[in-house]
Amino acid sequence: MPWARRTTFLLWGVSVALLALTVVAVRDLAEPAGTWIVGGTVLASLVPFAAGWLATRHDPANWVGTWLTAAGTNILLQMAHGNWADALAAAPSDLPASAVLLNLTQGVWMGWFVPFAMVLLLFPDGRPADRRARRTVFALLGSVVAFNLLLAVAPGPLMPPLQDWPRPFGEHWVGYGSIPALLVFYGSLVMAALATRRRYRAASDEVARARLRWMFLTCLTVPATILLCWAGYLLTGTPVVALGGLIAMNVAIPAATLVAMLRHELHDGAQQRLVSLGMRLRVAQHQVASGGSVALDPLVDDAVEELALAVRELREIAHGLRPSCLDDGLGPALESLSRSSALPVHVSYSGGDLPDHVSVTAYYVASEGVTNAVKHSGARRVALDVRRTDDGLHVAVHDDGAGGARIAGGTGLAMLHDRVRALGGRLSVTDRQPAGTSLVAVIPCGS
Repeated sequence: MPWARRTTFLLWGVSVALLALTVVAVRDLAEPAGTWIVGGTVLASLVPFAAGWLATRHDPANWVGTWLTAAGTNILLQMAHGNWADALAAAPSDLPASAVLLNLTQGVWMGWFVPFAMVLLLFPDGRPADRRARRTVFALLGSVVAFNLLLAVAPGPLMPPLQDWPRPFGEHWVGYGSIPALLVFYGSLVMAALATRRRYRAASDEVARARLRWMFLTCLTVPATILLCWAGYLLTGTPVVALGGLIAMNVAIPAATLVAMLRHELHDGAQQRLVSLGMRLRVAQHQVASGGSVALDPLVDDAVEELALAVRELREIAHGLRPSCLDDGLGPALESLSRSSALPVHVSYSGGDLPDHVSVTAYYVASEGVTNAVKHSGARRVALDVRRTDDGLHVAVHDDGAGGARIAGGTGLAMLHDRVRALGGRLSVTDRQPAGTSLVAVIPCGS
């Protein structure tokens, strides 16, 4: 199981524990409105939780889904922390508490922004796009740690309602270093938004730009919301004016992520079916134009069937589901892929039973390889070999065409390369001698 998915499961467990702590604190407070507040907060967390679950289900090794889940966990963290603090301040209270922990978590509010900033930095493939983005990741997480450590020794009381609690670490002027740490934190949020802008402007094809356009339109909600929060503290003494920004951020970014990840990933079996169908119809047209005869009824029947399958798969992909042809396993799906191809495809399969995410990725590799051979290589035949070895599932697509395929930024092969790498695998494209191209992927099969 990929580490991203394991971490997502861990976050679900943490979320359940935080909800339980909230219930305990609300019961201690004994306020009638407490139950309604808990219910409303849980409902608010469902948006990022649902987005994280769908994104993780779509690509288990992609950390974007994990950070979306972390955004939902943060909502429950803020609720648990706030209610626990209120209960401790409303004496008498018999809730356990640690002055050390309370002093070290004064910057818990940063949790509103960190998950979404990480989504902006890692979208769409789960990895920072460049060196600047990688540095921003370290600056963002490092500033959070530094701010909380320095604030624990900063002169002055804790934030209300715990201003009377002791300061076990003492007070020292070095704590004023929390101010520059806070500025670094805000700068990191701005850089996270700019990272999305850079990816959008660097995208080389319309599909890649379409995937990034949604995130580009929502990325400024992160730095803008924290500005609203600070403005609220200066003008009214509370961050209530930032409520609209928080709602927008917690809805817009998860929604944009799902639309971008699920609706614009079209290098799959549906595309291959449509390309092959178009070529077969074009061949039939040339035969008729040259005086030949074409069996019209079988041709139309096959075309209607292929269109129906393609439409069904596109609808499923738009909803974050895997292609329906994988319901019977990867082997039958590859056979179906070969039958729908405009070129003869010889399939050799010995993969056995596979984890679902491995089957989906292997199918995308095979589909992309066959599609490229049909569209670009001028090949006469394609060989598709899928076998399981000690180091994972090997997926190889060989053709006898002109060669020249490359993994270039923004192309289908580049996105496929990122998808395979996200699972801990590798993908390569090489020219074969005397002619042809080999697309080879090795995908780890660990559960």
